[in-house]
Amino acid sequence: MYFNIKYCFIIILLISVSLQAQKSNRFERLSEEELLKYYDSTADLDSLQFIANRYLELAKASNDKIKLARGYDLMARVYDTDTNLKYADSIIQVSKNLENHKNYPAIGYLLKGFYYYIKDDFVNALVNFEESEQFILKNDFEKILTYRLGVSAIHKLIGSSSIEFQKRTLQLIEDQDDFELVYYDAFFNICEGIAYSYLDLNDLKNAEFYFLKGQKLVDKLNLDDYESFIFHDRGILAFENQDYDSALDFFNKASVSDFDLSKRITFLIDRANAKQLFGNYAGAKKDFIRADSLFVDSGVFPEQLNDLYSFLICDASDSKNFEMQQVYIDRFIRVQNEEKSRFEELNKYINSKSNSLNHSSAIISKSEFNKAGFVFLLIIATLLLFVLIILFIKRAEVADKFSMLLEGGFLFRGPDPKNKDTSQKVQQAEQVVTYEQKDADSTLDLGIDVVVVKDILKKLDDFEAKKEFIKIGGLRNVSSHLKTNSSYLSKVINAYKKQSFANYIHELRIAEAVNKLKSDTILRSYTIEAISKEFGYSSAESFSKAFKRITNLYPSVFIKNLG
Repeated sequence: MYFNIKYCFIIILLISVSLQAQKSNRFERLSEEELLKYYDSTADLDSLQFIANRYLELAKASNDKIKLARGYDLMARVYDTDTNLKYADSIIQVSKNLENHKNYPAIGYLLKGFYYYIKDDFVNALVNFEESEQFILKNDFEKILTYRLGVSAIHKLIGSSSIEFQKRTLQLIEDQDDFELVYYDAFFNICEGIAYSYLDLNDLKNAEFYFLKGQKLVDKLNLDDYESFIFHDRGILAFENQDYDSALDFFNKASVSDFDLSKRITFLIDRANAKQLFGNYAGAKKDFIRADSLFVDSGVFPEQLNDLYSFLICDASDSKNFEMQQVYIDRFIRVQNEEKSRFEELNKYINSKSNSLNHSSAIISKSEFNKAGFVFLLIIATLLLFVLIILFIKRAEVADKFSMLLEGGFLFRGPDPKNKDTSQKVQQAEQVVTYEQKDADSTLDLGIDVVVVKDILKKLDDFEAKKEFIKIGGLRNVSSHLKTNSSYLSKVINAYKKQSFANYIHELRIAEAVNKLKSDTILRSYTIEAISKEFGYSSAESFSKAFKRITNLYPSVFIKNLG
């Protein structure tokens, strides 16, 4: 979950109406149009408040709904967050019955979404952003963009943002004639958001594609302000590829001072993790301590705080500094409680909507299938003979693979999967599915306290038993969920599961898919795209590739043979 939330704060800029003002006691004599004319030319808060109040007074006297909405709009921008929220709600109340107005009540909902976001009330923020959509005119690009940025920002807080939703937002930006000059910031941040969403799904190829897409525009416009963000992104990508040398090189090229406070803490933690895996323990400790200092003084809650405090707690224990260990434990507990209070309700709200939508859209309509099937049969009729020949040649091979899947032997590690000894393959599969482990007390030198290793292995057992791997993917997301350090988690999986983290997640998901498909006839009637979503994949393509690599059969072939 790496989304650069800063672009959410262009919301106010995007939806600002053309309003101007000038500091003067003559405002009382100005008409509504003259008040609007001068509103935008002053940054003096007293003047802005006076103009807003005066305009609202005149609007009430005219009893014009649009003018009233505009008056509350002015008021909703110049006070504290709670007061602004009340005025934003007033915009909605006076304009909710307007039809096809270009600004209202859409602006009221967008403002409420923005202010609730500032207050960390993410459920109400999301509700209001989503509510605004029905009132935004189809050709009002700036409000459409504002709505989509707000929704994406909130979803990414819990790692649930739809990649397709973000891609559609990116396409809308690219469709604008002047997007490179006007919307380059939103373009870069959406590209970055899509890339991090793919990282969450262990899809490094697509992540790299979107990182580079954003970088190309930045390079084209010579935007030096983005240089450190690009180095950070490239460092993260190298880290996920387990190229810790390159990751550290990119991180060292970035300037910490270029980031805002929250991003600065996240960057220091990312760099510390890379230093730790590269063997620079002292350098990692220095960055972790610096990140802790910034966090304590800031009050913000950035990414990867679990990494931060799991390291500092273990380090204090190793150095027998039990006083500081308790301090770090207290901060860690505070972080967990804060995250729970901030995101628990948001998770429930998003999941409740997601579950109802996914279930209703997954099964293919029989009538649609029959029509499509008829056309399809006509098209492929001339290829039938060729297909039959190929099927005849492949029949024995497919039948062998299929029977092996039904017996549970499908995950290969070591011996050639083309070996026809089914019993040997079943035995190999059982070893993978159960993840036969070495005891944590063995002499494996990971540079991690044995107590920590045992704790991670126990948490992984629970992670597998509860099948949490379906919804949670990506090294950082899983480490955050298990409340451990991502570098520790990677080392433990490499040592005790005998595979990379990405393969570990893929094998768990595909094993679950095979088992569910064997027993669930309704699931087998889903499209491959829908099935892929059931097991944590972003697309049918990525699911099919993983399924084929692990089982030696494509999912469509497996389902067909199930009948």
